[in-house]
Amino acid sequence: MDNKNTTPLLSVNPPNDIKIERHDIPNVVTSPDISNSKQMPVLTDIRDSVMTTIVEPTFQSDLSNAVYWRQKWSTISSVIYAIAEICTLATVILIFISGYYNNTTLALISGSIGILASVLQRFGAYATNQSIQRTKDANTLLTSIGIVNSFPILDDNNNFINNNKPTTQPVQPSS
Repeated sequence: MDNKNTTPLLSVNPPNDIKIERHDIPNVVTSPDISNSKQMPVLTDIRDSVMTTIVEPTFQSDLSNAVYWRQKWSTISSVIYAIAEICTLATVILIFISGYYNNTTLALISGSIGILASVLQRFGAYATNQSIQRTKDANTLLTSIGIVNSFPILDDNNNFINNNKPTTQPVQPSS
């Protein structure tokens, strides 16, 4: 079957002879059509509807998620680091007790707890990195709407990376 001579039912590029006059379509804003560098009309009602029903709720959800998980990962990090320190302390105590009583079972348990402490410290570092990433995500979203330096970020030495006070800048209307 040869499809070269058939006309498709749905054409991606409309014929060039269709002219849309500005006065024929109410409430029209023109924006560049990326596909063929011509001006394509965009209805502002549709744009506003998309903004209010899809973009804004998604933006708010993304921001809420970033802030929520920023706090959760920070809490997880703190708890895991505390447990790792307790395991390290238990390791030291058990290794001395096993040496004093010459008990190899306590030495084995002490070594196992030491390995657990090491694993917990690595997971704590991962949780800290996740918290930092969520903070950066939240700050990026807030910066896109004109709110700058809202959540501080701590580096590995607990120093603030951006320790400026939260400030706001007026959002410039898009042209």
